[in-house]
This record gives sequence, C-alpha cells and structure tokens, in this order.
Amino acid sequence: MWPKCVALRQQLVRSVLVLLVLTLCTPLFAQGQGTTGLSPDQLLTAAYTAYNNRDWLQAALRFSAYMDRNPARLQSDPNRKKNVDTCLGYAIERLQDGLDSVERLRDCNQAFMSCQSHLNECLRCGEECMTRGEFSEPRTPLAPTPMPVPASGAGMPPPCFLIAYEDATWDAAKRAAERLGGHLATIASQSENSQAYQLVAADDSLWYIDPYNNGIGPWIGGYQPAGSPEPGGGWRWVTGEAFNYTNWAPGEPNNSGDAGESRLCFFGSGTLKSPKWNDMPQQASTRGYIVEFDDFSKCAASRNACDGSEGVYLYEDINYEGRCVRLTADNPNPRRAFIGNDSASSIRFVGSWSATVCEHDDYLGACATFQRGDPWLGDDPIGNDSASSVRVRRRP
Repeated sequence: MWPKCVALRQQLVRSVLVLLVLTLCTPLFAQGQGTTGLSPDQLLTAAYTAYNNRDWLQAALRFSAYMDRNPARLQSDPNRKKNVDTCLGYAIERLQDGLDSVERLRDCNQAFMSCQSHLNECLRCGEECMTRGEFSEPRTPLAPTPMPVPASGAGMPPPCFLIAYEDATWDAAKRAAERLGGHLATIASQSENSQAYQLVAADDSLWYIDPYNNGIGPWIGGYQPAGSPEPGGGWRWVTGEAFNYTNWAPGEPNNSGDAGESRLCFFGSGTLKSPKWNDMPQQASTRGYIVEFDDFSKCAASRNACDGSEGVYLYEDINYEGRCVRLTADNPNPRRAFIGNDSASSIRFVGSWSATVCEHDDYLGACATFQRGDPWLGDDPIGNDSASSVRVRRRP
C-alpha cells in the first residue's frame, strides 16, 4: 500500500476512535436523543425495540442511558444486568463493524485515486518523452527461438521453427500447428534440416527408442497421399512447395508394416537421434513436432496471446480447443490472469517448459506435473475443469 494510503488509514482510525468515544462516553448516554422523558421501563423497552430492529446506535444509546439511570436496580437484579450488558456489548460491536467497513471503503477509494494520479503522471511523462523523440524508434520483437543457420536462398531469411512438446499423431500435430498460425516444418535445404535438427537434438525427451532399437524423433511436414506409388512416390510438403531436398535414413522410406507408412519424422537408425528422416504410420505418435512460421509477425514472441510463442498453453476445452492462455510465469490464481478458475481441459507446450497444475489456489490440493501436451486433463490427478493455480518452469 502506498504511504499516502497508510497515512490516511491512520488518520481515519483516529477519527473513528474519537467518534466512538464521543458517542459512547458523553452525556448522550444519560440524556441522549430519544431518551429524555421516558420511565426506566419505557427506556428499556425502547432499547430492546431498537435492538430487534438492528438500529445499533439507538440500542447502544438507550441501553447505556438505562444503565446510567438505574444502577441500584441492576445491582439488585443480576440477570437483568447481564442481559443489558450483553445487548449493549453486541450493539457496540456492530457499530464498530460498520465503522470498519466505512474505513475500508474510504481506504480503497483513496488507493484508487492515488493509482489514477500515478497513471496520469505516467501519461504526462510518456507525452513529454514522445515530444522529445525518445520513443521515436519502435522496439523490434525478438524471435522466440535462435536462428543461427544462414538462409537457404540469397536474400531470404532463415525459417522460424518452434518445438511443441506433446504426444501426437501427425494429423493432430498438423492441426495444432495450423491453430498456432503456422504449419509443420518444411525442409528445403541441408541448412534448414540442420537448423531444425539442432533444435530437437538438444532434448532427449523429444525422442524414444522403438522395438527395433531405432530412435523416433519429432514430426515434420512431409506426407504421402493415399494411392501414391510405394515406397517413395508422391511425397510432398504440407505447404505444397516442391519436395526436392530429402535426407532419408539408409533403407528409407520403406513403407514397412501392414498399415503402411506415409508420414515424415526425424529418425535415428540404431541410435536415439540423428538428422535423418523416416516414414512412419499415419496413426503413430511421436513425442513432439516442429512448427514453422512463414509470417514473422506471428513468429515473434508475444507477451499476451496464444500465438505460437514459447510457453505453457492452457485451453478451455479438450484437444487444445476453445479459449487459451499462454503462461511463462507462475500464476497462483487463474481468476486474475487467464481463462478462469476450474476451466482448463487440455495443456500443451511450445519450447522447453514444464508445468505443475494444482486444483486449488496457491498451488494447494491435488497437483499434476506435465512436460508435454495432454489433450484431456480428465485422466490425470488434477482432473478436468479443476485447475486453480499453475507453476511453470523453463527446462534446461
């Protein structure tokens, strides 16, 4: 709280105490408004009537006046004295509650006025800085992933690749990449292949060993339409660009298995990782995929939107649908920052992140930790529509 607000609170508390003393400790108790000319029994009846009507000020005045005028009677009747003391005490407590509410209301109002004053000062400063030309050059947003590899074509920028950490089929990965405003990565040259591979080779969690001791890596955007000549005919990229450059592993593509293989991923032949490619069944899942953005305005890191920038994404509906929020810092209470309390149904990651999702505010209750996407939280300890706080961490 700002110092001005603290000073106001202290001043207001002193005023309240003075008012309370003046109200409860002056002759008003003995000769207060509405108490003169009443017999003791009438005064006590009026006090109880005010008490039952929740008129705490009149009840306190009349009970106090009754006690001041009839000490001997109260001394001789302990039960009556106890009853009057109890009612008077309760009325005074309710008066204090009301005064506290007024104090809080005034304090909040003062805080708001102080905030508005600070905002006006900032706006005035901004106008002065603009006038002096200090903000004349806009800041250029940074791409969310490094792009160290030179462009594949003269005068062309290198592609913007992002990694999505989630178990997904190729078709599901394709849809997810398009929802982010990009597409599964297309590889047009050795340099682009090296760039994409360098991103995914740095994290073993994106790879797994299959039953034949081969490494299965993330999806990229190559596919073979149904009816194409097997094993190597008809391959194309999701963007429709020419499928000229290839980097197949030895013996690939081979269309192995009864289901056939018509989707493209990175592949380690006899090892966990390599920059080579393999054809995989359409229904198979990998542990991630690479998203490419052609529009650098979408590629650039946003601070507030679910636009494909690195971070942890929580979705209102299953399968990464509905409203979304991107988190890059802990949030102890989603009501203040995203889709709402008890609303998350799926989670996904762009970049190397992990998230611990808890069912209560401030990271309490049942929690579940994720390092890759989950299209439905209902089968996890946290449950569906139960998230109330989230811790996020960037993984090394």
